[in-house]
Amino acid sequence: MKTQALKSAMRRVLFAVAFCAAALSSFAENWPVSENTTRTADTTVDALTVEDAVTLDLAGYSLTCSSLAGSGTITSLSGTTDLTSPDTDGTHVTWSTNGGTAQNASGDGTNLFNNTTWTSKDVHNNAKRIMVTKANLPLAVTYDFGEGTTERVNKYNIYFGSVDYDAYNNRGPKDWVFEGSNGNDVWTKLDTQTGITWENRSSPKSFSFENATPYRYYRITFTASRDASYLELNMLEYFNTNPGELHVNVPADVATANTSVTISGNVKVVKEGAGTFTATKSGQSYTGGTEVIEGTLKAGAGNTTILGPKPSNVKVSTGGVFDVNGQTRMGDYCNFILDGGTVRNDASGLNDNNGRLSAVSLTADSTFDFANAYGFYSPDGVANVNLAGHTLTMCGTANKGIAHVDVTSEGTIDIEEGLLHIQGSKGTSNLKNATLVTGATGQFCIDSHDADFELGSYICNTIATDSNHYNEKYRKAPKLYGTFKPNTDYFHGVELQDGATIDLSGRTTALPLRGKQYPSVSASLTSLHTVTFATPVEPAGSITIYVKLGDSNPAGKIISWDSDSIPSNVTFSPALGENREFVVRDNGLAIKSGLTVVFW
Repeated sequence: MKTQALKSAMRRVLFAVAFCAAALSSFAENWPVSENTTRTADTTVDALTVEDAVTLDLAGYSLTCSSLAGSGTITSLSGTTDLTSPDTDGTHVTWSTNGGTAQNASGDGTNLFNNTTWTSKDVHNNAKRIMVTKANLPLAVTYDFGEGTTERVNKYNIYFGSVDYDAYNNRGPKDWVFEGSNGNDVWTKLDTQTGITWENRSSPKSFSFENATPYRYYRITFTASRDASYLELNMLEYFNTNPGELHVNVPADVATANTSVTISGNVKVVKEGAGTFTATKSGQSYTGGTEVIEGTLKAGAGNTTILGPKPSNVKVSTGGVFDVNGQTRMGDYCNFILDGGTVRNDASGLNDNNGRLSAVSLTADSTFDFANAYGFYSPDGVANVNLAGHTLTMCGTANKGIAHVDVTSEGTIDIEEGLLHIQGSKGTSNLKNATLVTGATGQFCIDSHDADFELGSYICNTIATDSNHYNEKYRKAPKLYGTFKPNTDYFHGVELQDGATIDLSGRTTALPLRGKQYPSVSASLTSLHTVTFATPVEPAGSITIYVKLGDSNPAGKIISWDSDSIPSNVTFSPALGENREFVVRDNGLAIKSGLTVVFW
C-alpha cells in the first residue's frame, strides 16, 4: 500500500512539473483520454490529458480540471454536427438536407433545413420552400438528428418570407408548438407561440426557451396563419446556446498553460482559481466564449485568435483578470463582457492604433488597468461600449486610447490616472451617454483631425498641468450636452450646447472660461482652453446655459472671461431647483445683489 501510494504521489509530481500545474489540487484524479470519448455527465478531475488524434466531446456538459495538456481535441460537438454558421448567443446545432420531414406540405422537410433562403425570384419554386393550404393544417415539421445522436436545443429561428419579397406577409405562421422526443412517439412540449405577426422583410424571428434535456427528434406543429388560404415557410434553424464548459482551475501562485490541446467547436472555457492560466494553442476556436471567474487568464504571445472567431465572448467576473498580453487585434475577434473584473495589458510595444477592444459591455463596475498602451479602437467601423449604468475605471499610467467610439447606454468613464487619448479622424466619437471624469492624476486629450467628438458630461478634478491640452494637433473641443463641472482650472475646453449646465458647486474661485493660461500656449491655440458656445439653430436667437451653485453663495464673479463681452447668443439661467438671478458685468458673471427701492 505504501509503495502504491508513493507511485501515485510521484505521478502527480511529474505531471505538475511537465505541465506547470499545481500540486495544491482539490480534485480527485488524473484523467488521460486515450480514445474518442463523449461525456454523459458533469465531471471533475485533477489533471486532464487529451492524447494525440483523440477527441473529447463535452456534449454540453461541464468538465473541471486543474491542468490541461496533450495534443488532442476538446469539443462539444456530437457526430458530424455542422457548425458553418455561428450565432452570437452560441452555435447552430445543425441543419442538413437529411433528416427533415413535413406532413401535408407541398415540399418535404429537407427544404427547411438546407441552409438556403429563397428570394423573390424563387417565389413560385417549391423546391426552395414549403407551402400548405389552410385546409391541410396542422403542418408538422420534424427533424431527426440520427440514430445514436441527441442534441440540446434551446433556441430556434423561423424564416417565413424571402429577404427581398414583401408580399403575402399574412402567410407566415401565427400559432405553433415546439416539442422534443427520443423515440418519435412520446413528445415533450418545449415552447408554445400564439398570435405571431410578420412584418415586411422581418425574417427571421428567434424564439428561446429553457431545455436541459438532449433529444434525437424535434418537431414544430404549425396550426394557424393569418392568411385565408395558405401557410408558407422558408427555413428553420435550431440552436444550442448552452455549450459544453471546460473549467480550468488554477490554484493561487500557480501558472499553467494549455500548450498543445486544440479546443474547437462550441466550447465555453471557464477560468477558475487565483492562479494564472495562459492560453497558447494557436488556431483554437470556441465560439461559446471564455469566462474569467477569478485569477488571471492571459493570451498567449503572438496569438491574436486565441479566443476564437468573431464574435466570441470574453466575460471577466469580479476577482478575474484578463491580460491581453500585447495582442494587437484581440478586439477584432472578441466581445468583452465586464462583470466586475479587470482587463489588463502587461506587454509592451503597443500604441493606441493597434490595441483594439472593439466591443465592451459592462454588467457591473469594472476596470481597465494599463501597464502598457491599449484602448477602444475599431479601424473598420465603430467601437461599441455599453456602460449600462455602470462605471468603467481606466487606470494605469500608460497611454490609453478611444477611437471612433459609440457609447450606447448611460454610464461613467473614470480616468483615474494616466492619459486618455481620444481620436476621431474617421468621424464622430459619440460619448453623449457618458459622463467623463478625470481624477487627480487623470487627463484626456483629443486628436480629432476636425472630426466631431460628442460628450454627455465632463467632471474635471485634475490638479496638474496637462501638457497634452496644448499640443498643436489637439485642436477641436468636444461638444458637451450635459453637465460641465470643472473643479479645477486645468480642464480641456468644451463647446457647451443649448441646455448644458455649468456646475460650480465644487469651486471656491471664479471659473475662467479660458482655463489656466499655460506659458507655452500660443495665441493660435487659445480656443482649445476656452469654453465656447454652440451657434443657435435658426430661428432661435440664443442658447440657454444653466448655472448650478449648490449651497455656495459666492461674492464677486462666479465666471470670468477675457474678451470684452460674453457672446451675444448666450443666456445664463439658474439650474433647476435653484432660485438665483445673474448679472453680466466686468467681463464676468455674478449673482445679482444690491438694494431694491420700492416707491409707493
